[in-house]
This record gives sequence, structure tokens and C-alpha cells, in this order.
Amino acid sequence: MQSPRKGEGRASSPRIVASALDAVTSMDAKRLVAALRQSDERYRMLVERLPGIVYIDEPGAQGRYISPQIESMLGYSADEWLANPDRWVQALHPEDRERAIAELTAGEQSGKRFTSEYRLRARDGRVVWFRDEATPTHDEDGRLLVHGVMFDVTREREIEAELAAEVAERVEVATALSGFHGGADPVATARGLTREMLRLRHVDIAVLYAFHGESVVPLAMHTPPGARIAVGRALPTARAAYLRASAARGPWIDEWRPDAEVDDYQRAWLEVGLRVGIYVPLSVAGVPYGLIAAGTTTEMSGREMGRRLPALLEFATVANAVLGPQLLRHSSELQINALRDLIASGGLRTVFQPVVRLNDREVVGYEALTRFTDGSSPVQRFAEAEGAGLAVDLERAAVASAMAAAARLPVGPWLSINLSPAVLPELRQLTALAVTPQRPLVVEITERMAIDDYGAARRLLRRHLPYARIAVDDAGAGFASLRHIAELRPQIVKLDMQLVRNVHRDPAREALVAGMVHFANESGCELIAEGIEAEEERQALVRLGVSLGQGFLLGRPDALTAVA
Repeated sequence: MQSPRKGEGRASSPRIVASALDAVTSMDAKRLVAALRQSDERYRMLVERLPGIVYIDEPGAQGRYISPQIESMLGYSADEWLANPDRWVQALHPEDRERAIAELTAGEQSGKRFTSEYRLRARDGRVVWFRDEATPTHDEDGRLLVHGVMFDVTREREIEAELAAEVAERVEVATALSGFHGGADPVATARGLTREMLRLRHVDIAVLYAFHGESVVPLAMHTPPGARIAVGRALPTARAAYLRASAARGPWIDEWRPDAEVDDYQRAWLEVGLRVGIYVPLSVAGVPYGLIAAGTTTEMSGREMGRRLPALLEFATVANAVLGPQLLRHSSELQINALRDLIASGGLRTVFQPVVRLNDREVVGYEALTRFTDGSSPVQRFAEAEGAGLAVDLERAAVASAMAAAARLPVGPWLSINLSPAVLPELRQLTALAVTPQRPLVVEITERMAIDDYGAARRLLRRHLPYARIAVDDAGAGFASLRHIAELRPQIVKLDMQLVRNVHRDPAREALVAGMVHFANESGCELIAEGIEAEEERQALVRLGVSLGQGFLLGRPDALTAVA
């Protein structure tokens, strides 16, 4: 093989070097282009992910760039927007156009960063609020450019407008309520309050409910036309119970859904168009007497409607100051009149619960218990009568009913009637009702009221009911019953049902009952255990030495209409 001629290696070396340099230059260029492309891609992604429209404008000429967000925010593609140099001016809201153009011109001339807010009308007619943050700069040829970002601030402006409207509304409501002095009666006052409630934004239903006993009655109401809910008529029992239970927990919001399973009452409200209701309880001195409710037929969430709650609390404050005393006074008058009517019309009846010997279950007596024809609670009725100053009248009527109904009892067992200390001075009128050898009488002194003068009580009992035996009720339930036992020296002591319940499995109760048995043996009185409901309780009481008892296990209260 021939060796290369001299100089050939030197001659070829520059070409090799040049070729190598070209290769290196080409590789660097490719890397540079790739880097530039990657940087451009990253910049584009950053721009297009911004929560706003990025733009570059040349004042007085066609826009140079606008980011794709223009389509999602205003409905125009980037090409459509840039193709019309007047698009921005044309889209400006007429009320903002002159101001926005003036702010843009001043910002361009200042050479400093500037901000402007204005409304643009989208392709579909929507109005969108923008905050435009822009900076004037120059390109490589010295031409003025404006770089900026347009942020959608529509929701912010809506919230500001809502808050401003609510402030104006609150001022209007406060002004109206400051001069509100109520009406001539509770109904007129309630009407005035519900009428003022309609000043609240989106509120087109206003109701004021009053509590009467267990009932709930709409006292005043303003609704859209066509409502089938009557004012002054008690609500269905289930709805009344729900409102009263909810009111005990404080203000609340209900969202009414047309697709929900509802009763006829709720359906009537849905037919009116009720969508959201806010309820605020009313009370005076801790006594609940009703609630106010504001509703809307506008489609909105409970959270949105809940913004009216502070204003409703102001209405509740005025109602408690003006309506509360009126309504409680009116309710008291109605209650007194209702009690008087009940007494006069004989709206009560008597049932009898047997008292038996525990060892052989033979009936030895009957306790007369009062029931009311309207189904109301005896405890509640007697408490109402006491508060209304009619306790003696109601108890006298109850005793008269018991004595008349006692004609149905079999001969032999004794009759027990309940008397509170308040009616002891009335015993002179009761003596003609009572005692015969065939039907001995037991007078139970209840714990409802205290006895101020035990000496006078003993003299009244001996003088007017000399043959009646005295019983003290609810022994073990409180101090008053124990003092009654010590002072009146009764022939019968009735053990409170709380001592009797589960006595067979509670050593402490057994010990207390055993102590009462010892007391009875030493003092010569009989014990009657109340509220016996289980056979195990009866057996335990027999073992402890209690001779008599009554309760559902031994016989329920009955009118005894079949007894000859």
C-alpha cells in the first residue's frame, strides 16, 4: 500500500475541520431552535392558563395578539377579534364607553402601568365586567405597544351590587321599623309586620305564626295570589309539631323541592311557588309565643336567601317588643275565657282507676281522675287554671263530676278524690256530696300547691269531712309531700311511682320502700304503691310489706259505664 504523498494530509485537514465545525454549528442550531420552541411552548401554556385574556395592542392599528381565553369569556375566536380593529370599542357597554376610552388614552400617554374597569358585551349578549391591567412599552422599532391582561370580575361586581342593595334595604327596613308602634290588636300588629317584611329583597311571602297551646295558627300572611293556606286556622298537627320543635332550636332555613314527597299542606305552598323559607322564633321573657317566616318564589339556594336572616332578626326584635306583650295578654284572655266556657259547659269527665290488695288483687277502692273532652292534658289544664286564678273553680267542677259519676261504682269500695290545699276552704260546699256508710271517702291532698297553715287545714278536714280518711299523694317525690305526712298525719300514704318503678332490681329503691313500710307500721297508716306496671314490681312490693297498689298492671283508668 502506498503511503500518502507529502502534503496530502495537510491539504485535507482544513476540509475536515470545516466539516466538523459545520456539524457542531448545525447541532447547536438545532439545540437552540429546540430550546426556543420549548420556551415558546411553555410561555404559550402559561399565557393560555392564566385566568384572564392576555393581549398585545398597537394603538391606532390592528391588535397584534390576543390569547384564546377570549373565546370562553366573550364568545369570539382570537382571529375574529383581531380581524376587527374596532371590536373592543364596539363591545364596550354604552355607559362605560366614553370613560374606558379616556382611561386607555391617558394610560398610553402616561407610559406607566394603569388599570381600568369596564363592561363588554359578549357575542351572546351577556354583559361581562373586566378589570384591565395594562403596561405601555415599545417594540424594537420604537412603536408603542400595550401589553395587558383582562380579568373577569363579573361575580365580584355582582356581590358588591348585592351588598349595596342589602345595605340600602337594611336602612329602609330600620327606618320603617323605628316608627312601627303596632296595631290596635295582635292581628293588626301582625299584619303590619308581615307587610313590612315584603320590603326585603326576593321576599314575596311573609307569615307570622302564633302558638296556642299545642296548636300553631297563622295570625297574618302575605302571599302571591292563589294561596290556599287560610289565616286564623290551625295548621295540621304534624306541621305544627315540626314548627314548634324547630323553633326550640333557633332560626332555621328550609329549602322546598317540587319533587319531594309532601302532604297536602306542603303541596299548597309548593303550588304558590315557595322555594326557600327562613324561620325566626319569637319569645318574650323566655316564653315562646310564635315565629315569623319569610319565603321566596325565586330560584335560589338557602345560603343566598340566608342573607335576609339579620334583617329578620330585627323584625323579631320589634315583634317581641310590640306584638309579644299584646299576644300573650290576648292569649291569656282567650285562655281564661276558654277555661270558663269549659267549666260552665261541663267539658270534663271522670274516670276511675282501681286500688287493689296486692296479694289477691281484690279491688278495695277507686281513685277519681279528671279527663277533658277536648283531649287536653289534665296536668296542663290545671296548671293553666292555677295561672288564670281559676284553680278553685276547675277543681270544684272536677269534684262535682267525680261525685256524680261515682253513682256507677259498685257498693263497698271507697272513693278517692284529689283536693289541692287551695280548695280546703271550699269543703263546706262539698260535705253534701260525700260520705255514706256504703261509700267511704278518701281525700287525697296533692302536692300542686303548698299549705301555708297546717293547723287550719287539719281543723277544716275534721270539721267538714269527719268521716273521710286523709291520703297524701306522691310520697317520696318532694319535700312538700313529706311535710304533708308529718303535719296532717294521714291514714293513707301513696308511694310515688318513681320509687315503685323497677323496685325489684334496684336495692336503693327497695331500701326506701322498706323504710316507708316501717314508718307506716309505726304510725298506723296504709301504703298504696302507685304506677305498678310489671308483675315483678308487684311481687317485690308484696315481699317488702306494701299492702295496696294501683297501676296499669292492676287496672287502667276507666269510665266504668258497665258497672251496675
